[in-house]
Amino acid sequence: MSDPYERGALHPETVSPERYLSREDLGRLANYKWRYSLESHGFTAAEAGRLLFAKHLVATERLGR
Repeated sequence: MSDPYERGALHPETVSPERYLSREDLGRLANYKWRYSLESHGFTAAEAGRLLFAKHLVATERLGR
């Protein structure tokens, strides 16, 4: 299997800016990854949701650390 950078497919200079993920897309992806990780470690969907909400409150400084 060849290196994709050798072919130029993923080289930053060949990727157009509109193909990058937006800040909102990155946020949604991060939340999905957090939720998946929590649920795969035995948390219920409701527990994962509450933990993500608490994380959001801390991140927006609405809840102290």
